[in-house]
Amino acid sequence: MKISVLTMFEDDESVFACLKPGLLGYLLKEAEQTAIEWAAAADLGLGSKTIWNLVSNVFAKLGAADRAQTIIKARAAGMGQR
Repeated sequence: MKISVLTMFEDDESVFACLKPGLLGYLLKEAEQTAIEWAAAADLGLGSKTIWNLVSNVFAKLGAADRAQTIIKARAAGMGQR
């Protein structure tokens, strides 16, 4: 399985901690949204249409209309907290 991580940390310790367990790579959250999606698609060997379909499926499963609602629901569920 190929996995990349999306992170806001770019210090060496955090990057190496992500790569150590065998992750394929990492992307910084501050990158432009489309750049993140295309980099993820390239890392995973997926086409852009597949990525858009996967994002739409996540929205549908969460009952969210957009990324902002998805983030709110994820944080309410305890995700993204240190």
